[in-house]
Parts: sequence; C-alpha cells; structure tokens
Amino acid sequence: MRKSILFLLVFEFSFSLAKAQNDSVKQRLDEYLMAANKINKFNGNALIAQKGQILLEKSYGYKNFNAHALSDSNTIFQIGSITKQFTATVILKLQEEGKLSVHDKLSTYFPQFTRANEITLENLLTHTSGLYDYVRDIDEEDSAVTCHPVDKQLLLDLVFKHDLDFKPGTQFRYCNSGYYLLGLIIEKVTGKSYEQNVRDIIFMPLQMDHSLFDFKHSADTNIATGYQTLKDSIQT
Repeated sequence: MRKSILFLLVFEFSFSLAKAQNDSVKQRLDEYLMAANKINKFNGNALIAQKGQILLEKSYGYKNFNAHALSDSNTIFQIGSITKQFTATVILKLQEEGKLSVHDKLSTYFPQFTRANEITLENLLTHTSGLYDYVRDIDEEDSAVTCHPVDKQLLLDLVFKHDLDFKPGTQFRYCNSGYYLLGLIIEKVTGKSYEQNVRDIIFMPLQMDHSLFDFKHSADTNIATGYQTLKDSIQT
C-alpha cells in the first residue's frame, strides 16, 4: 500500500513538474511573439508543439491592418513558396500511382528545351537542375507574374531562353522555375489542372476544407491581407 501511495505521489509530482515546465515555455513563447508583434516583426497565427503536445496556439495582430480586423484561428493566409511542398507531395503521389517517375528526364515533357535531357524531375524537386530562375526577370514592383495568372508560355519562354547556370546535379540553388515546371508536368500527366490535383490528392483526403486558390477573387471574409511592409504609419 505504501509503495502504491509513493508511486502515486511521484507520478503526481512528475506530472505537476512537467505541466509547470510546459506552462513556463508557453509563457516565454507567448511573450516573445507578443514582443515581435509589437515591433511589426510577426503578424499571424502560431501553433507550436513538442512530441505531439501543443505548447502554444494563439493568434497575433491583424488579418487586415487598415480595417483593424484581428487574426483568429479561422484566418486564411497566403502561403507563397510553401506551395512547393504541396507540389512535391503531388509529384510523389503520382509516382506511387505509376504515372511518372522522379527519374524521368525533363525532355519527356518539354523536349523544346535543348538541355532538357540532362535534367530529371528529381533535379527539379531538389533545386539542383541549374535552370534559370524566372524571378530574376521580375522587379519587386512588378506583380504581373507573381500575383496574377499569366499565360503559361510566357514563363516557359523566360525559363528556356537561358542556358543552365550549372551542370544538373552538381550544385544546389533555390529555383522557382523548377517547381513551376513540376506544376505543368502534373497537369500534363493527369489531364487535370494543378489546383484540382492538389484538391483531389491533398485537400479532400485530409479534410482541408478551408484551403483555397485565387485569393484575389475569393469572397471568404477570413482571408488575411498580405503586406510587404508593415509599420505603424506605412502599410504596403
């Protein structure tokens, strides 16, 4: 009986200590993000977990600064280049289904590029293709390509008019062009739009019901307004 009571006391003490430690970590994380938000260095939602246990889940700042609309757990943010993770997932899923292989040559899909036979889909996925990154031709003030739908051939021309920066597989260099091509390859292989593939393969099975495309034309009031600069007196 004494051993049982001792065990319960030790268990309760360990549980209380762990809870106190987690509470302390949560408080410090919260203080850090509040301080960052105060000086316009962080604005959005945070979910921080460790070993499957959520340490902090909280919203900070505004989803629309000018309207003073606060962010909350339902706020939808544009994820920009994090979309590449979704593209890679779809490619690997299509490989599982036998519809393509990461060892396929780029020439299988874009034979018009003179050096396409040197590049594999794996090179595109791992940023080791040596392709010219089309964003080099886009000024920060020019949102024609980055924020609006454009003719696909325009971007292909931007990429394929340049020679390779290096021999494929010999270097790593972050490249938006590679992932743009992967998106087009997904469409070629499936006969469906990139958007529909992401919905069918990722969104629907995982019940990601609040994920969407084309923010500019969405009527969802939960969408956050993106800013390049956020200061007390300047929002762009």
